[in-house]
Amino acid sequence: MSVNVSLPNHEHEAYSQADYPQLATGNWQLATGNWQLATGNWEGIMGANVGIDCQVALDGTGYWVAAGSYHVHRPRLRKASVTMGGAERYVDAGPGKRVWRFTALALDGLTRYDGQPTGMAGQQYRDALTLSYQRSGALPFVDPHGQSWSVHFDDLVEVLPDLRTGAGAGPPGTSGATYLLEVQLVEA
Repeated sequence: MSVNVSLPNHEHEAYSQADYPQLATGNWQLATGNWQLATGNWEGIMGANVGIDCQVALDGTGYWVAAGSYHVHRPRLRKASVTMGGAERYVDAGPGKRVWRFTALALDGLTRYDGQPTGMAGQQYRDALTLSYQRSGALPFVDPHGQSWSVHFDDLVEVLPDLRTGAGAGPPGTSGATYLLEVQLVEA
């Protein structure tokens, strides 16, 4: 892939991902300055920079993941059949599609890696995930390694950490909701 960029003292030149690997991760704005994107497929994830202001990005929104909850599973596809002699035989069809499971934090007061606020309240994180879940079709997803994937949003479970206080009871000093959102994505 090549992108045309406009640099102050240069004519329009084409740069590839090999020249600037940060282009592949979607972090081009922070890593290389104020370039104007002329071409390229960034899969809609321009606002969320994995490794800068979030841990994963789904459908253009960055999310923080609860410690120890991120899992990637790639089941092996096998089919058992019975032979004419009555023996069982397995046919291995190879690795299946990846399945991601993680718990997204929907809390007030989340900060980026540099200590600055993310600018989103817990309710906004919840609303963004719910909106993505209601969409049909494939969604763009960036994993913690910066790899982009096309996924289907398979399952969303809301968990309220404390039923006594319920939704609307955030960390001390905040007024927003505290949710843990269990997400399951399947490779498209």
